[in-house]
Amino acid sequence: MLPPQIILNDISSKVHTVLPDAQVLLYGSRARGDWHDESDWDIY
Repeated sequence: MLPPQIILNDISSKVHTVLPDAQVLLYGSRARGDWHDESDWDIY
């Protein structure tokens, strides 16, 4: 599996391809740092 920062950067890049001025926010357990291998990605 890729490192979490690489995954988040890839998601953000794809969103900005469609919506250049979008703000991509990560929240939930991954943002808090208490995630585990089966945690999902909460992105707004």
